[in-house]
Amino acid sequence: MGKPPNKVHSDYQKLFEILSKVFAKFELTLDSIFIVDHGAAVKWTMKGVGKNGKQGVAEGISVFDINGNDKIKQVSSYWDDAAMMAQIKD
Repeated sequence: MGKPPNKVHSDYQKLFEILSKVFAKFELTLDSIFIVDHGAAVKWTMKGVGKNGKQGVAEGISVFDINGNDKIKQVSSYWDDAAMMAQIKD
């Protein structure tokens, strides 16, 4: 809340670079998929182990905007990254 969505498609390299500096391991688990007309939402859970050994968990949702040719036009993802980082903080 209060922040723009993370633009995973355009910022994915930056995102994964940051994650790899902080986490020794992280994984995304698909929880639910909702499909409506030309869009979809995916509810997911991310679990990570920081390089310090502490574990963190975050839930999020990614919203996919699909064009008329069934291609992904845009993906916006929402989660509380600050709360997850606080869980693994020294």
